Amino acid sequence: MKKDYRKNMTGFQYKLILGIFVTGFLLGLVLLAMTFDIQSFMTWAFIIWEAFLILTIYCWTDEERYAKYEYYGTPVMFGLLGLLFAALAIGGLYIGVVSYVEESSLSSLLGGILGSFCCGLCSYFSYIFYIRPYFKKDKEDI
Repeated sequence: MKKDYRKNMTGFQYKLILGIFVTGFLLGLVLLAMTFDIQSFMTWAFIIWEAFLILTIYCWTDEERYAKYEYYGTPVMFGLLGLLFAALAIGGLYIGVVSYVEESSLSSLLGGILGSFCCGLCSYFSYIFYIRPYFKKDKEDI
C-alpha cells in the first residue's frame, strides 16, 4: 500500500484534524440526543454518522490503521457517492420528463436535464479518479 496521506504533516495539523473529528463526534451526540426517536430517520442517520466518526478517530490515531482505512475506504466511499449521484441523475431526468409531459413545463425539463448532466458527471468523475485506479492496479499486478 502506498502512503499518499500525511506528507509533511506537522503535529499541529495532525491535532487539528483529530480535533475536527472529535468535535464532529460531539456535535453528532448532541444532535442525536435532540432528534432521538427510534423510528426517526434522523436518529439512524446520526447513529451511522457517529459510528463512522468513531472508526475514523480510531484509525487516525495509528499510521498503519489509517493506511488500511484509506486504502479500503476510498473506493467504498466514492463508490457509494457515485451510486448516489447516478440515482440522482436518473431521478432528476425522470422528474423533468414527467413534469414536461404533464404540465408542458420546458423549464422543468431543462432543469432535469442539466441537473442529471451535473450529477452524471460527478458519478463519472468519482469512478474515473477514485475507483478505476483500484481495478487497473489489480490488472497490472497479474
